Amino acid sequence: MGIIMMKLTFLFLKYTAVKGSKPFMNFVLARAKNHQYFVDTVLVPIANFQNNLESKLKMWILNKWGAPAKIEVLNREQSVKLATYMIAELTGESIAIYFILSTYWYSRAKALKKEEDEISEIEDLWKKVEELKNLKMKQINSIKELLLTVEAMNLKS
Repeated sequence: MGIIMMKLTFLFLKYTAVKGSKPFMNFVLARAKNHQYFVDTVLVPIANFQNNLESKLKMWILNKWGAPAKIEVLNREQSVKLATYMIAELTGESIAIYFILSTYWYSRAKALKKEEDEISEIEDLWKKVEELKNLKMKQINSIKELLLTVEAMNLKS
């Protein structure tokens, strides 16, 4: 089950990253041209934050963290493209995560239901065993009573 889930997840992520995010990215880019407020308040800050983070990470990897470095601010067009690409990727990843979690929750609920059914079946079997034990004891007592009656009749005759 785990290997199949990993394969499905990989295929879904691959499909989402390659085919799923491009139309969404184009949709956001088209909308961004008409809504300057959205570009100024959402897309540009997201892109600049990502650019700063990426540049600092590269500097840290190159062991030049302490060295002063000027991080260039992206121009408006680059910011919009970078932010829309990032939003599209996050959307695709969110869909993939939702798919994985919902599959996990569904299989978990199914397993719990199966376990509860097995427990109730075992309890029913134990009840039947107890009933059969009680019936056996009653029959043994009845047989003993019959044997006593037969002996009493034999003694009388």
